[in-house]
Amino acid sequence: MFDRDDTVIPPLLDGKEDIEGLIPINVVRRLAHETPHHVWATGNQRLTSEAEIPGLEEAKKRWNACFDGVVEDCYECKSVKKRGVEDGTTLADDGDDIWNVNETWEKPTRRDGLRIIKDLYVDEYESPPDFVVIDNIDLSDMETEGIEYCKPADFQQRFAAEIQAGHD
Repeated sequence: MFDRDDTVIPPLLDGKEDIEGLIPINVVRRLAHETPHHVWATGNQRLTSEAEIPGLEEAKKRWNACFDGVVEDCYECKSVKKRGVEDGTTLADDGDDIWNVNETWEKPTRRDGLRIIKDLYVDEYESPPDFVVIDNIDLSDMETEGIEYCKPADFQQRFAAEIQAGHD
């Protein structure tokens, strides 16, 4: 599970600069599309389109269908207002989708977004996968809930060979 801001090198900078401590976007894409890992965007949802991975909106839809309920009834969510852009349309504050100017989205809090994704796998699989979140914000408190926390630089050190293969 990946955060985006201050964690992943955005596509416009990927390959142009080596930003120390950040993970190249192509590594996230490769993990998602060329390995058996399940990769999710848990922070800035722009990563869903940049890396072609599911995010919190997809997790909410799957959770609601799986548990026949409403995420907001079980997890803490906050209303996120859309920000306007120069041409009069609006963008979600954390994504590229066009929204009605008066529309908001109930975005799960950082930790509850992780819990929603984990709960989907715990319910679906007899033996759920390991959960690792890569984020610039300290989420080490989530380890008591079975979600391992990695800083972006620590992730790079642990998976240096895989990351290097992405630059070749």
